[in-house]
Amino acid sequence: MKWFRLSVFISLASFLGQESVQAQDSGNSAVAATTGTAAGLSLKTPQASADSDESDVKSQLAVAQLLHAEGDYAKAWRILREVYEKTPRDVGVLVGIQAVMDGYKLQGRLNVGTVEQSVLELLGPPNQTVEMPWGIRHVYGATAVDFREGKLHEQIKLPGATRELFDASHVVVADLGSDPPWHVGIRQKGDGIAAVFLFPKGESIAAWTQLVTIERLVGHAKGVKLSRILEILQEQIKSDDPSAKVIFIEQDEANAIFVVGHPGHDDKPGQQKLVRLWVKENDLHRLAYTHQGAIPSEKEGEKWLAIFKKANLKPYDLPGSPLKEAVSTVSPVKKIAEDIQTDLRKAISYKPTVDALSAIAASEEDTKKLQAYCDSIYKELEQGKAAASPNLSEIIVFGPQIEELPGGYASVSQHFKANVNFYGFKYVAPGETSGMSYYGVFEVDGKWFFLPKVHRAFN
Repeated sequence: MKWFRLSVFISLASFLGQESVQAQDSGNSAVAATTGTAAGLSLKTPQASADSDESDVKSQLAVAQLLHAEGDYAKAWRILREVYEKTPRDVGVLVGIQAVMDGYKLQGRLNVGTVEQSVLELLGPPNQTVEMPWGIRHVYGATAVDFREGKLHEQIKLPGATRELFDASHVVVADLGSDPPWHVGIRQKGDGIAAVFLFPKGESIAAWTQLVTIERLVGHAKGVKLSRILEILQEQIKSDDPSAKVIFIEQDEANAIFVVGHPGHDDKPGQQKLVRLWVKENDLHRLAYTHQGAIPSEKEGEKWLAIFKKANLKPYDLPGSPLKEAVSTVSPVKKIAEDIQTDLRKAISYKPTVDALSAIAASEEDTKKLQAYCDSIYKELEQGKAAASPNLSEIIVFGPQIEELPGGYASVSQHFKANVNFYGFKYVAPGETSGMSYYGVFEVDGKWFFLPKVHRAFN
């Protein structure tokens, strides 16, 4: 397969009249993070003061805009936060807050996995905090930042964040392999687009050589054939850069695979992009791989083409409640937590079988190590010993991204198959978020298993 250079990052959203998406996602097995819940999206803002000086607000916004253009986000942020207190509903203020947060994001300071305290030190106290089923949501202006287990999970532009943005009928599933190992960089929703961006380990939005994006553009395929979308896309690419080349590899009424290439210009390196599009249920789904710098080898190109051909757009069963995704996972994981809460020995009911371990292990050798560790752990379980003290009466479930789990899971991800999801649970006192945590719950063929601290099998 022949590759071409691509100098400009082309967002599919741009040619459909949307704001460019700058986000990232990661993981060996990538499931588009385009589902969730719109719960807690209400934006509560204080009423504007009657004696606010409109001209003063405009002048302050002008200064903030200048500082933003110069890259002095810290000073621009302080001004915008002060102006927000006076005129919380001013569109210019809300846009400015979003712009500065986007600037911080491009600097790699708001990556997925960033601890909550670091975000608070950067942005200051939020205008509003909402307790969500999965964690905490801090709101700054019209932008929400969701945290799970004290780590940044996703950013959401609240204006226009309708339920449809969170209720996906289908999701993209792609096995990216483990060479290089991938990690989630940024998740975000807004402007009718749900997106996840992935990077190789050690890279981020601030500095990257390879990038995988998965996007769902809500309602953008309504009344429009894919052939027409592709025509518009080509026109946009050529308008942006007449030297661009587009080669279609596969195309039918429902999906297409193509390569876009631009040569490097001046000090900008060349880029190459492989894209697959699907049209389904009025939505447009996109999977894209972008390579920056020297043209990759033919072997590398063929590898990515094979990955894209195997990628699937799978139905996501979400009739009714936007919380179904959480409930379908939380229920079995929570049941395990409840079963062992007063007696750890009851975990024997969830001891992984050899077949279950083989289903998650990357190799036969990894299976043997998991089996030895599993036998060792279950021999140590004490009958009658409680998993947590009685005052820790509430249970919080989290996962499934390995990067979200503590204790070294990410460092041994290469020992697991790319599509493995691990979950954890925590016993906490009512109203608290800290307590006794357990990790290592996974599912194989509809059955749930528990192998505490499974990563230790490879340490």
